[in-house]
Amino acid sequence: MRIEIKNDKEVKASQDGTNKIQLFYNEEYQQGDKICIYPDEVPTYLHIKIDDAIEETMIYLKEGIFEYYIPFEQQRKAYSYKAFYNKKHLIKVTKPSLNQIQSYQNLALNTVDQENQNHVFPHVSSSLDDKLQPVFQAKNIIDGLTFNNEHGRWPYTSWSYMQDSSASLTINFGREVNVEEIHIYLRADFPHDSYFKKISLEFSNGVRKQLDLISTNQAQVFKIKQKDVERIRFYGFIKNEDESNFAAISQIEVYGYNQ
Repeated sequence: MRIEIKNDKEVKASQDGTNKIQLFYNEEYQQGDKICIYPDEVPTYLHIKIDDAIEETMIYLKEGIFEYYIPFEQQRKAYSYKAFYNKKHLIKVTKPSLNQIQSYQNLALNTVDQENQNHVFPHVSSSLDDKLQPVFQAKNIIDGLTFNNEHGRWPYTSWSYMQDSSASLTINFGREVNVEEIHIYLRADFPHDSYFKKISLEFSNGVRKQLDLISTNQAQVFKIKQKDVERIRFYGFIKNEDESNFAAISQIEVYGYNQ
């Protein structure tokens, strides 16, 4: 494997390894910089810690290489102010064990998801992402942050449906997995927020469900056992009838097993 920090003109730093690579980069990131990971083979699972201020995550790389574009300007607002800032950056990549891959886990978690990563999984997309500010984009609902009592700034990131009844979200796992439970954290910045009282789900295996939710800042747990699921579409967002126009999701966790 290899890690590279590069832009369109040059490779700024690199490190090779086998089962584990660590790269210390003692420079400031510049606009256009990206972190590239070249695996020994694909498809493959990788544990990635992209920055000291971002939690490690396990991704499934279906093909090609992993590319992570360093966020700047508006994109920075969806991250900790410490992430990618100044000098002294530590990047770590390890190959997970078979036990780690096969263990019961949050299959939706991906702290390094970006809009352009269509071959890195899990990956979430939304029918509205090109209209949303970074702190309200779909990637926020699988980043592991369940802070939901405020909105509009890190760590209170969320996904907004923009009062669009046709809005949808899709979590794509990139391979078939077995689902046991789904945990949903609604944004709960009351009284600014209302809440979704119903959300519909469509699994890639053809099964459809409708979930009933309540007004709470706690995780709402739905035991939904489904096998051979490659993706889940969330749609049919029905807001409670009250004075607030706003409703949003802070986090979706999908627990189960890799096949």
